[in-house]
Amino acid sequence: MDLLLPGLAGLSEPRQQLYLFTVTLIDRFKGDGLDAAVDADVAEAAGALAATFETASSGLIYERRPGTVPAQRLASEIKTVFDELGRTRPAAFAVDAATVLRRLEERVTGIHRTGALPPRAFLEVAARMARRLTAGRPGEAANEAPAAEPAGPSIILP
Repeated sequence: MDLLLPGLAGLSEPRQQLYLFTVTLIDRFKGDGLDAAVDADVAEAAGALAATFETASSGLIYERRPGTVPAQRLASEIKTVFDELGRTRPAAFAVDAATVLRRLEERVTGIHRTGALPPRAFLEVAARMARRLTAGRPGEAANEAPAAEPAGPSIILP
């Protein structure tokens, strides 16, 4: 978890929730087999989405696309969910989304600067965190939206 949690430092509670929710989305949309994403794809997708939301927060529409297929898939799927989340307050949500996505990009990039970690280190931690965050939610499958009320104590997700 040390790879993931430092990204929460300094974020407001709503942004922390969005950060953790984004981690669950990354785990959900990471892909399998030969088409599976690696941490570099996560960083690239987060950076491209952050740039997209940064321009949207200034009133411009410009979608930056990542260079790899797994990163494009991640970015597309996460953007679809984020667009739905920000539907009621698009400008404010765009600022929050850009901040959280930049933080994720910096976190994933930062953990690989030493070169000592496997290429999926962040994704492995994200999978464990996603399981913890969604544990105990009745009827929830990997491709379903989170249940309305958790069975026990958990973090509130947007």
